[in-house]
Amino acid sequence: MRLKTIVGTVLCAMGVALWSGEATPPTLRLPASVRPLRGRLELTIVPSREAFTGTATYDLAVSEPTATLWINATGLKLQRVELAAGGASQTATVTPGNEDVVGLRFAAPVAPGPARLTLAWEGALDSTRSQGLYRVKEGDDWYAYTFFEPIDARRAFPCFDEPGFKIPWTLVLHVPQDQVGLANAPATEETAEPGGMKRIVFAESRPLPSYLVALVVGPFEVIPAGTAGHHGTPLRFVVPKGRGAETRYAAEATPRLVGLLEDFFGMPYPFGKLDVAVVPRYWGTMEHPGLVALGQPLTLIKPGEETPARKEFYSTIAVHELGHYWFGDVVTMAWWDDTWLNEGMTTWIDAKMMEAFEPSWRVPANRLQLIANAMAADALPSAKRVRQPVASKDNIENSFDNNLTYFKGNALMTMVERWLGPERFQGIVRAYVQRHQWGNATSEDWLQAVQEGAGAPARSVFETFIGQPGIPVLTGRCVQTPGGWSLELTQARFLAAGAESGTPAVWTLPVGIRTDRTAEPFYGVLTGKSGTFPLPGGQRPDWLLLNAGGSGYYRVAYGTAQLEALLRAPAAALTAPERFRLLDDAKAMGETGTLDLASTMRLASAAAQDPDRLIVAQSLALADRIPVGLLAPGDRKHLAAYVQATWGSRARALGWTPRSGEDVEARRLRALLVPHVASHGLDPRLSAEARALAGRWLKTRKGVDPDLVAPVLAVAARTSAQASGRPFFDRLVAQARATPDRQERARLMAGLGAFRTPALVNAALDLMLRDGFDIRESVLILDGALADPETRPLAWAWLQRHFDQVAPQFRSDDFCGLIGRLGGVLWDTVGRDAFEAFLRPRVQAFDGGPLALTRALESMEVHQARGRRDLEASTRFLRGKGRS
Repeated sequence: MRLKTIVGTVLCAMGVALWSGEATPPTLRLPASVRPLRGRLELTIVPSREAFTGTATYDLAVSEPTATLWINATGLKLQRVELAAGGASQTATVTPGNEDVVGLRFAAPVAPGPARLTLAWEGALDSTRSQGLYRVKEGDDWYAYTFFEPIDARRAFPCFDEPGFKIPWTLVLHVPQDQVGLANAPATEETAEPGGMKRIVFAESRPLPSYLVALVVGPFEVIPAGTAGHHGTPLRFVVPKGRGAETRYAAEATPRLVGLLEDFFGMPYPFGKLDVAVVPRYWGTMEHPGLVALGQPLTLIKPGEETPARKEFYSTIAVHELGHYWFGDVVTMAWWDDTWLNEGMTTWIDAKMMEAFEPSWRVPANRLQLIANAMAADALPSAKRVRQPVASKDNIENSFDNNLTYFKGNALMTMVERWLGPERFQGIVRAYVQRHQWGNATSEDWLQAVQEGAGAPARSVFETFIGQPGIPVLTGRCVQTPGGWSLELTQARFLAAGAESGTPAVWTLPVGIRTDRTAEPFYGVLTGKSGTFPLPGGQRPDWLLLNAGGSGYYRVAYGTAQLEALLRAPAAALTAPERFRLLDDAKAMGETGTLDLASTMRLASAAAQDPDRLIVAQSLALADRIPVGLLAPGDRKHLAAYVQATWGSRARALGWTPRSGEDVEARRLRALLVPHVASHGLDPRLSAEARALAGRWLKTRKGVDPDLVAPVLAVAARTSAQASGRPFFDRLVAQARATPDRQERARLMAGLGAFRTPALVNAALDLMLRDGFDIRESVLILDGALADPETRPLAWAWLQRHFDQVAPQFRSDDFCGLIGRLGGVLWDTVGRDAFEAFLRPRVQAFDGGPLALTRALESMEVHQARGRRDLEASTRFLRGKGRS
């Protein structure tokens, strides 16, 4: 929770004269009449001390007479402000504006022309939320890091904290002599200073917005790792003491990842050096130029734990952050309404690079589930546009929407690339980056590049998808025309069941079409509500697929006969992504009530036996239509029997332990099915094995697949008898307190969130209130308790009692994520009005909180409507078919 009066309070306490004139502080954006051209920061940082000091010097261009200059600063004690212009210098009177800006009032208005602004201040290293300039203790040592995106640079230094103010920076650090100090650019000078300090001067950086300025200070190990890419870029890993050996895989993978990006963009790595700062948590991962931040949970892999899943986790996130060097750093969005140019495009490029890096991981295919999540979010009336106007701080936070910025943006890039062809689309991307390199860009700049490279229809596809919310749903039918058979397509906005009617919309849709009579897909570009397209050869097909390749960002509402024909097609006729999307569309139609529950469950049972893991995953998603939280206790037992009957034999055959020579898909199928059957199917054999494995791992840290430790501990906790539950609980708590390893602690927290005995559920939740557990780690306990219908009421009751203690510990983004998760699970536990009444006054203090609650309420309404509609049919199905 931010303290909105801190700047004014501090300045008054210092005795600074406050100007009471008519200047009105900006509420969001700084005036365009003063622009920075260059910045120099000089900071004194000792991580073991909370306070730090700094000075900043900005070369400015002033375009109109200015009596009050506004600058972003939050929680800083400004001590001295001077401005030199026109051969004269004057001191500013500092006037508070709001929590984000202070005013610098000059006795003589600053005339248009060049000027130089110098500020000195004192600030505090954040020790709680890891925002701005923050510090974290590892063992007995403190380490300092930065995380500024989107608007937290102002917590570290006064600045023009907008992405459009993109300038070169020079940093100077004063740090302890026995510690490491690093920044975006290479160090050019290091000299000893009195008091055990040293001064490090860094080269001037490339033009950067303030949110990309970065530094680290602390007793790090700096591990040389050769060079990255094709142009000899020096690569180093910067890790806490004693963790260097755990960077082995990262050091192996990173050079190749840089090379793949250089090849795609046709441009050398752009920042001279590549230091990988291994920050404490996954949150904190950030695309700082020259000093990329990658979290310990993904970068540090212990010897013996280099599983395919851990390798993919590191590589995918690393190439995402490094991809930002082109989409975000070299070319930066001009304002936060175009966040998708950074995040959507980079999510697209990371999947492309991973397919080239290791095809067996199937990253683009795995991404289909994330696109399905985006479609679900886009089906709500409150769905935001990809390019959403940002007129408040709330909207800045909301622009970083996983589903509708990252995954929908990725889906649009993928859809158009498949339609145009990869080489043509790569040419468009390269032209866009080259034209706007070292500057800023807008969606219009991207649309212009698309139009120049592929014409007006391609521009219109992007324009209609980023400029309006929602997702289209297609229907198609074969019609007889004078020239033979044709395909008639109709589009409408797809809305989730239970949602009110949304705004009518029309998209320009490149529809990929395949039939049993066409070896290759063909495209019809639908530009209106409906359109007719001739079928190749004029013949009527036996089956018709309206999302060839599975890459279209739209739903398809197949008729019963059309769906049955596709399901009867030979197994090799449709690719795995096409079958995934076919089943996902069927799932969506079931959620709207168009497809009856019995048909949905037949699809789930058939998909459960499929050899492809992606399709097995869809079988679980289809079966989730049953509203578990509304079932009577007896029917939950029937559901467990159905789970065992449908997936149990495969899960038991896989078991908890990998076999020698297994491929990646077998390991992933195990991780998908075995915990599910053990937990939801209450499989006694798998549960007993989990308890034995958990005891072994807690004793030796061996004997369990590293990717399965968390589910093993959770199943052991969930199925522990009441008598044995307390000793197991105490053992988990003791080890969670003792371990210095965050990855281990997260696994233990997952176990603590899985107990079902009320006393242990509440004891586990109470750990969130205790010193020694970071809320960002212990929240896993709450998530676990909320996930189980039996413990969900206990978790909600506990959260209501302690909400006002817990909530202030969250950053706004974490808080909004929690509100979204609550809306997704509590629909069967609490009424919509009671949920809103409790949370509405509590979300106002968090950026993005009101919209997060609106979406959560819509999600509740949709799930409640579906659950009520499907309960009777679910009960009939389980009582008739769910018994083993």
